[in-house]
Amino acid sequence: MRKICLLGSTGSVGFQTIEVISQNPDLLKLHSIATYGRNPNTIINQVNKYNPKYVAVYDEQTAKKIAESVKAKVLVGIEGIMQIVEDDEVDLVVSAIVGFIGLKPTLRALEKGKQVALANKESIVVGGKLIQRYIDKIIPVDSEHSAIFQLIQNRNIQDIKEIILTASGGPFWRKKQSQLRNVKIEDALKHPVWKMGHKITIDSATLMNKALEIIEAHFLFSVPPEKIKAIIHPQSYVHSLVVLKDNNVLAHIAKPDMRIPISYALFYPERQENNFSPFSFTDLYNKKLEFYEIPKHFRSIKFAYSVLSLGGVFPTILNAANEVAVDLFIQGKIGFLNIFDIVEDTLSCYGGNNYKDLTVEILEEVNDWARKTAIDLAKKSKIYIN
Repeated sequence: MRKICLLGSTGSVGFQTIEVISQNPDLLKLHSIATYGRNPNTIINQVNKYNPKYVAVYDEQTAKKIAESVKAKVLVGIEGIMQIVEDDEVDLVVSAIVGFIGLKPTLRALEKGKQVALANKESIVVGGKLIQRYIDKIIPVDSEHSAIFQLIQNRNIQDIKEIILTASGGPFWRKKQSQLRNVKIEDALKHPVWKMGHKITIDSATLMNKALEIIEAHFLFSVPPEKIKAIIHPQSYVHSLVVLKDNNVLAHIAKPDMRIPISYALFYPERQENNFSPFSFTDLYNKKLEFYEIPKHFRSIKFAYSVLSLGGVFPTILNAANEVAVDLFIQGKIGFLNIFDIVEDTLSCYGGNNYKDLTVEILEEVNDWARKTAIDLAKKSKIYIN
């Protein structure tokens, strides 16, 4: 019986992780869960149905409400989240909570020798240098990085000529820049393939999700940025490709179903039979697999290579500015294309120390600066809508 600590239980990956656990009751146990606390009724239902031992809720008021309705022990704030990842009973931590908040508990779990199924890409983007120390304890959950992880196992990293990440492209990749000026929020949230939370869906629409994944791949697999490329693959059947130096090409193919990489991570290094979107070549008989270059007006990809070149705190600034910009767009305060403007302007504004020896405290300080700067830049510009 493998006991699972799930960070981000009310998100898309969280729900699907619980589904995988519930289909394997003799092998997996949901030991503890953590969440921001934005959906208290959902959390209460999860606790009552799956009976975790601990519940950690970031928001204090929501934590009090939940404590009144469940038998599980309810812990509060980031300290509560840190406490459940440290629990000696936990065998595997699934880090699926969205945003910078995921860094501390992910790092703490690794420091305590826990195996981590990593779905919180922001942790590795902002804390890549810190997390790399424990890289042998990480199983990637993102479908692209899970694919690469499987393709390069037991291979010499020097044999890799290129890693190619595929992107669905979101709803807008075929549109010209002029067509993106008046994009509505509801249109940006209509992903053609995946069903995800608002933040990651907007990131997919701007292709920032792919930019973050380029950074993630660099830190996870110790591959230089110039050997990492992203392309559009609308069908989302090929999740990544690895080109070897002798020009053999390895491709990972599976139906677009996040339960497949989640299951792989939960049972690693074993594989467990499941009924999640079984693959047959008949599925491809009438499906043309297409591949395209990413249009240059999606500036997110340029940002990824830029911050990797600069190193230090710049991936943290990119992530923070994007989180703020996406939130402002969802609130209707800025336009779709302004997300790129705010990110670019925030990166350009930083004149502080580009620390090479990073600590969590430095990253928190820079994250706070970048968030405040991004908001200030938006409010002072003509793009902001009161």
